Amino acid sequence: PQQEVSKYLNSVEAMRNKSGNVGVWKHRKKDGTVIDAEITSQPLIFEGRPAKLVIAKDITERKQMEDAVRRSEERYRAFVEQSSEAIWCFEFEKPLFVEFSVEEQIEHAYQYGYLAECNDAMARLYGFNSADEILGAKLADMLVSSDPQNIEYLKAFIHSGYRLVDAETHEADKDGKIRCFLNNLIGVVEEGRVVRAWGLQRDITERKQAEEAMMRAKEAAEAANRAKSEFLANMSHEIRTPMNGIIGMTELLSDTPLDSEQREYLEMVRLSADSLLEIVNDILDFSKIEAGKFKLDLSAFSLQDTLGDTMKTFAPRAHEKGIELILHIAPLAPDSLTGDAVRLRQIVVNMLGNAVKFTESGEIALRVEVESQTQEEAVLHFSVRDTGIGIPPEKQRLIFEAFTQADASTTRKFGGTGLGLAISSRLVELMGGAIWVESEAGRGSTFHFTARFDVNQSMLQSDSALRGFSALIVDDNQTTLGILAESLEYWGANTALARGAAEALKETMQARVEGRSYDVAIVDAEMPGIDGLTLISLLKENPQTVRSAILLVSAVKGRSTSALGSDPFLACQLIKPVKPAELKAAMLRIANARDAQREKTSLAAKRTLLTAQRPLRVLLAEDNPVNRHLAVRMLERHGHQVVVANNGREAVEAFEQDSFDLILMDVQMPEMSGLEAAAVIRSRQSRAGRIPIIAMTAYAMKGDRERCLEAGMDDYVSKPVRAEELFRAIESVVNCGSVTEVI
Repeated sequence: PQQEVSKYLNSVEAMRNKSGNVGVWKHRKKDGTVIDAEITSQPLIFEGRPAKLVIAKDITERKQMEDAVRRSEERYRAFVEQSSEAIWCFEFEKPLFVEFSVEEQIEHAYQYGYLAECNDAMARLYGFNSADEILGAKLADMLVSSDPQNIEYLKAFIHSGYRLVDAETHEADKDGKIRCFLNNLIGVVEEGRVVRAWGLQRDITERKQAEEAMMRAKEAAEAANRAKSEFLANMSHEIRTPMNGIIGMTELLSDTPLDSEQREYLEMVRLSADSLLEIVNDILDFSKIEAGKFKLDLSAFSLQDTLGDTMKTFAPRAHEKGIELILHIAPLAPDSLTGDAVRLRQIVVNMLGNAVKFTESGEIALRVEVESQTQEEAVLHFSVRDTGIGIPPEKQRLIFEAFTQADASTTRKFGGTGLGLAISSRLVELMGGAIWVESEAGRGSTFHFTARFDVNQSMLQSDSALRGFSALIVDDNQTTLGILAESLEYWGANTALARGAAEALKETMQARVEGRSYDVAIVDAEMPGIDGLTLISLLKENPQTVRSAILLVSAVKGRSTSALGSDPFLACQLIKPVKPAELKAAMLRIANARDAQREKTSLAAKRTLLTAQRPLRVLLAEDNPVNRHLAVRMLERHGHQVVVANNGREAVEAFEQDSFDLILMDVQMPEMSGLEAAAVIRSRQSRAGRIPIIAMTAYAMKGDRERCLEAGMDDYVSKPVRAEELFRAIESVVNCGSVTEVI
């Protein structure tokens, strides 16, 4: 271009007159690309004559970098100037060294820090029109040095390595008014010195004022609520005192001679007093919770006993209405817990009370499942399901509010203060859980809640005591059938279900044809058509099919089982709802009785008699208390002396401290297994003094017998242990005497 040519000629002319850098010009390379060249000249003598050395340097990349820096600075200026956020930079008149102490750095910042750069938004925050009016301001003039929060702000900035996010400061504006700012800042450190600090600032004065106003209103509301709750608590205490006198004197009066009319009036007084006391207790509990004076009383308790006993108190009311009460605790749920059993019972009572109140027929089921569990802690999920009137969706959110019913008409029809579920909701929160409801009008409700407990131990673990036990369960309620079957199968029993007496009779007839039998029949006493008592009488006519029966009744203790005969193993009465521990205890009693009867029957059938039998000193190693008790009774009935060890380690210690004729060794035990204990015993005795060891184990798979013999045991008996099999094994390894066949 003409301008480039002119620039070139001017550069050449300049070189004639002086040396050094004379300019930058465009140059087209051979390949056609255009570069920026920097021209430099140097005088010299060439071939005896004065001359000039001209040097051209390609500075294209440098020019590009300079242009990039210029554009970056332009973008930065545009961003800073147009930003609505306050942006600033503080520098220091004297160097601020990082080696200073925190106190020295703060003092230095106040004394030598000044505003070196900021945008107009920053100036407007402080009441100025432009940045030029505030530049150069001292940090000490802006930051209120006497404010403790500002001191902490600077300390945090230093401790964090000169980088801070969302820190609040109090600073004075142009008119001296203190404002609250939210700051984000970063310091620039070079060679051990804090060179400058960049920051981003926002005015939050109005927001803080609104928050403080809300906090004051909240505190005032809480104070008023506490005053109300304390008043209610005091009033409740004042009412309870005379109420206790009324109830106590009523009980004393009921023990005196009264005619029927007086006793009827007195009973009405007692019921009214109890109802009033229940209302007062609800108000007292609610007021304590609202006043923040309520605390959980933590102690060890049994989950089964707490829930089972609670449900049994509702059994008479439910029975009067023809309602089936069902308790289902998942077999894997821990039983021994630490928590507030009284308040857990209170929650369940509130839910069960509502369920019975609003249900006219059908069933009410309390279920407990494990939501999560560790060795130390468990979160349990409780639910109470009924077949009552249900709750419309739009009313469900109201039922957990204090003094509220889902429908005002329910208060007139069913009574109540509306505090029960509100209290339950607060208690569940204290237990670290949640509460909710699922319901549909006319189709019943299910109330759920979770609660957190410390776990002590599981008191209802599965064992082999009932493995192989056969049970026929008869009940007209499908839910009850499923729950009983689940528990029995978890304990190792085999089950058959019959929904009613007709199905039970059909099943027993089929079993008789097939040559099968049941160890026990679990029968509901109150079924439509053929009731439980009649069914048991029919089952007793065929003892080969069903050997024993458990009678389950619906909280009616008056129904006697005397009609079933005097044999205690033909009828064992349990009261609904049945706790798992009660059911298992009854099953174990029947299993033990069955084993004893089988032993007696087997010996009589084979016409075999053990004679001239010498008593043995037996070491029994068994960790299960039920199995241990059963084995001890079997051995002692045959005149043997028994020493008990609870695990393999104790068995080894007993062997070393005493002498025995025989060792009965369970295989699966804590601390040291039976196989390990047998190996240790064999290694510590001579062959001449070898003591017979018989394995008693629930393992009955292929290869288990061989493993026991390889460990040094002499024989093997699988669980459940039958007396006949046990004593046959003893006869095979110990010279107990002669066996005489009775002709």
